[in-house]
Amino acid sequence: MTFKFKILLFSYGFIALICSCLTASEAEIGLDVTADQSDFNLQTSSSRLQGNIILKHLGLKVTGDEAEVIAASESQSQLFIISGEPVRFELKAATSNMSATAGQLTYKPYLELIEIQDKVSITQTTADTQFQISAEELQITLKMGQPLQLIAKGVPIVFSQQLTDRKIVINADKIDWDAESHIAFLSQATVID
Repeated sequence: MTFKFKILLFSYGFIALICSCLTASEAEIGLDVTADQSDFNLQTSSSRLQGNIILKHLGLKVTGDEAEVIAASESQSQLFIISGEPVRFELKAATSNMSATAGQLTYKPYLELIEIQDKVSITQTTADTQFQISAEELQITLKMGQPLQLIAKGVPIVFSQQLTDRKIVINADKIDWDAESHIAFLSQATVID
């Protein structure tokens, strides 16, 4: 057994411990985290992971350089704070795929919430369209592992979409996109066509 394998076994044991806050159906779906090194703090119920971080849950995959894992408590849900140069994020949904890069990503599996900060660049691809958003902050709310809502903040937010005959670029202060209706609300938007 190699040293790395021992650390992975410890990481899985720790994840099993902190996943106890999830409901049975969510825990059964599986949450996998691997890293090269792991340190656990019993007093704070948190773990520090370093090197080649990979988090997989539902259709989500996040990779980064470092992570802090905080167990759920009465006042806070479980969360994973992953940082890197860059953090990479992929979400494979039923009708689309999302991918992003950023400096930091916070994932709250029980709340189905992803918060991405620091030079965020995200792309969503469906069968017939693709768009990109660049922002300082991005929040994605999920429902059963599928995107439900996307909120982008930071000045300026740049939204771009390649059409058949041209590319549309929109600068805005905020974007609030609803996945079910496919409607986006843009605040203080300027279209550059």
